[in-house]
Amino acid sequence: MKIREIHTFDVEPARAIQIQETLRGHLILSGDPGEVSLVAGADASCAKGSNEIHAAVVVLGYPDFGIVERVSVSVVTGYPYIPGLLAFREGPALIEAFRRLRSEPDVIFFDGHGIAHPRGIGIASHMGLLLDRP
Repeated sequence: MKIREIHTFDVEPARAIQIQETLRGHLILSGDPGEVSLVAGADASCAKGSNEIHAAVVVLGYPDFGIVERVSVSVVTGYPYIPGLLAFREGPALIEAFRRLRSEPDVIFFDGHGIAHPRGIGIASHMGLLLDRP
């Protein structure tokens, strides 16, 4: 899957906020996703006190929702948990999982905020922008 290399994730929190504020202006909040035949669900998690992020993506056929592909990865991060900056902590693991996909989902669902976020760009909308998918 093609990933838009818009920014690095290893940045200071103040720079991460600037990146979010810039990227927010590039979100497309209307329109039709077109024909949908593959959907994906993605999530990442980390045990309390651990720096190892586990990310998974499951691609399903639509409308039957049969499993097409599953990918999971574990990535060590040095980025701390900072409320509002989850994309910078979990994003690299999610991006790595999407890089390993053979299929290209038309729509992606994330367990995280989209535009209902203090700066209007949570992990869901942030990843959607980098993956160029709704």
